[in-house]
Amino acid sequence: MKAHSQELSDEVCRQHIALYVNEFSREMGAEGAAALAELRARGQAAGLLPR
Repeated sequence: MKAHSQELSDEVCRQHIALYVNEFSREMGAEGAAALAELRARGQAAGLLPR
């Protein structure tokens, strides 16, 4: 993660992980997969993603 971050502080990295890493990060399950499919469909409908 640090190789791609603007801030290298351990504390800032810990805060980032605490904020953004959650159960969906570990295992998205059916609900997360459905959300991802919906996002993909909307992106395609808007012409932002290839079909």
